Amino acid sequence: MARKIVARTGFTAANDSTDLNQVGSIMDDASNGKQYRYVRVEDADLAANDVVEYSDATGTEVTKDVAGGSSVGRQFAGVAVNTVKDGNYGWVQIKGLATCKVLKATAVLAGQRVKTGTADGCVAAYAATTGSEDYSFGMALANDTATTSADGTVAVMLDL
Repeated sequence: MARKIVARTGFTAANDSTDLNQVGSIMDDASNGKQYRYVRVEDADLAANDVVEYSDATGTEVTKDVAGGSSVGRQFAGVAVNTVKDGNYGWVQIKGLATCKVLKATAVLAGQRVKTGTADGCVAAYAATTGSEDYSFGMALANDTATTSADGTVAVMLDL
């Protein structure tokens, strides 16, 4: 796949039923330093702030379904910026300051590295262990807003 970079100022969310922006394209937003990748969504609808993983070997399809979906290797692919239906195309953020979903009754603290979580669409705190690989993709800039009864969000600087 060739890398195509599209420079734009200002961002337009997408939920396209057909490939309107050439899947795999990367957009740099000059207004805020964020970067986005145009992808196809698999397994389940996405909501804003869902953390997604790759679901195919081309790097153009993503899923938030970590338990029963088609995730390939539990590798971070981006953060959904809006609602995108299963099977449709849209943009996921891959660089810059993002808001990520956090599962209720979990904790992500300011300064912690983060990784994809064990719950669909969620981020979790990363902790290095002996023999572990580094699957972290960013750093929390604040404490999360999750409670024991409701999911929350956390501000994360994506730095792949």
